Amino acid sequence: MKDTKRTYNFYSAWNWQQEINDLNAQSDAGWQLMHGGMVSSRFKYQPGVCYRYQLDYPGKIDEMPRYLELFRDQGWEFVNRTANGWYYFRKPYDPAADPAEYEINTDRASLNEMTGRWVKLGGILAVIMGLLLAVLLILFVLRPMWQELCLILALLPTFIMLLRGIVLIRREDVKRTIRHDGRWVGICLLAFAVFYTGFVLLAANRPSGQWNRRSDYTDTISAEAETAVEWAQFEIGYPDNYYLSLDVKADAPMTVLLMNEKDEVVHTFTGEVKKEEDVRLWLKKGQYRLLLADFAGGSEEVAFTLN
Repeated sequence: MKDTKRTYNFYSAWNWQQEINDLNAQSDAGWQLMHGGMVSSRFKYQPGVCYRYQLDYPGKIDEMPRYLELFRDQGWEFVNRTANGWYYFRKPYDPAADPAEYEINTDRASLNEMTGRWVKLGGILAVIMGLLLAVLLILFVLRPMWQELCLILALLPTFIMLLRGIVLIRREDVKRTIRHDGRWVGICLLAFAVFYTGFVLLAANRPSGQWNRRSDYTDTISAEAETAVEWAQFEIGYPDNYYLSLDVKADAPMTVLLMNEKDEVVHTFTGEVKKEEDVRLWLKKGQYRLLLADFAGGSEEVAFTLN
């Protein structure tokens, strides 16, 4: 039997009491904490001793030696600190001792002070993530595309979990055990993996480009689609909203036709309009062609952009 082991459990800030209970249960079974962490902890098998554990979230510490000395004077042994600011302490357990001996926040005021530090940090993170989601939502409303929706859905569960945690940690019964959020974390990770992968794939396979045509002289072109001059082609990989811009500089009005692979006119850029920007069209998967029509002849310069 190995005398060391590693456990994996995700503990959110509002699961701190559950983490303490789990550490105490490990100690009762002979496994003593070597290094605690939000996701992974290491233990050493020492059946001859038993500890009770506590966590503290002090925020910024001006005098670390003084901070640790205060705990040491009360019989607490410092175990380790995590990267996200939690400190692990332990004290040898005596079943006959007053249970209050194994608490570091024995009143509501001190408990509020500790949890309030995390709430402040969590609130800042929630505001940042909320602003990011708001910007993405506004962009999606203005220019709806599948890839933006995927990014919103990837971030939304994590934002909801963060808001939920802020509510939970401020509750009056915060000392009540709140099981670690394995289900929530699973949902967040799955959502992020699925939708962010979708965002990357959609962005990578989304066609975009610019086509330019310039001629010092072009003959007359009929208004009929059958006799229009084909100018450019592009392929749409998946159905979505696409944004088309056209800039025409010509001696006479010109019509530009967008046709699909079934030779159906999808959109007409009329000859009276010299410039159109961000025309939103729902384009299906397939090949598309740009054709020039209804032109009296002369010099022309045409620029087409697909986003």
